[in-house]
Amino acid sequence: MTGSTGIVAAASASRCIPGAESNSLVGWALDGYPILGMQEADGVWLANADLDACHGRPEQVTIDGCTCSYAYRLTREYPYTLGCFTGQLLENTLRDVRDGLQPSRRGSCRSRQGGAAVDFQ
Repeated sequence: MTGSTGIVAAASASRCIPGAESNSLVGWALDGYPILGMQEADGVWLANADLDACHGRPEQVTIDGCTCSYAYRLTREYPYTLGCFTGQLLENTLRDVRDGLQPSRRGSCRSRQGGAAVDFQ
């Protein structure tokens, strides 16, 4: 997964990841959906049973003025982070990874219904 400070490879949802134990943005998945912390906005801790097979769920999340209709979540339970992708990998991200560069820190929101990516700075 891509963290706010670069590439983050996590085998657990560590407290070392800024925002992991909150409802904050902790990074972006390579398919353009946000990765959020372990808690809901009301402070309730999320569990695997709250999430789909890819470790996310439909929810309205607004980040930098862009509203996403889906987000991956961290949990305290294995697999801790996303285990598959809900959306398609973005071509520019695939190109950056193939070229050995860090993926862009620009996020991308997409609607589960439409699937079109909306890039933002």
